[in-house]
Amino acid sequence: MKSNRFCFNDGYHTAHHLNPRRHWREQPVHFLKSKAAYRDGRALVFHGIDYNMLTFRVLRKDYMYLAKRLIPIGSQIDMSLEEIAAMLKTKTKKFSEEDIRKKFPKSEDTFDFAMLGQAQWVLQRAVSVLTGLLPNSISRIEKTK
Repeated sequence: MKSNRFCFNDGYHTAHHLNPRRHWREQPVHFLKSKAAYRDGRALVFHGIDYNMLTFRVLRKDYMYLAKRLIPIGSQIDMSLEEIAAMLKTKTKKFSEEDIRKKFPKSEDTFDFAMLGQAQWVLQRAVSVLTGLLPNSISRIEKTK
């Protein structure tokens, strides 16, 4: 993906989580050497889509679009596009207020700065997608129709 060249190989984001100290230029080589680990871990590997378009398609619940860009590995190989789209849908979930309280418990007299930081990051990400990137993405989509 071209965007990997100027986004510090963000397309190899899972590899970063496996070893955050690995230099970003080494991520593609690590991925190629570790395909079995990705297969065994049921990783989702996509082609021809960057993280902005991935986020946009997830928010739109366009699982068929994502299924067409998934590189099937392991048990995914024998799945139809419809089965892949259904599997991808299971990976997303709307959290209820109760789910959030269970995951991020806090006492009433304590302000949760970590949660505020996460909320700010989500908001910044949404704003950047909706303001700067969405028009470009839509124009690219329109050109492909």
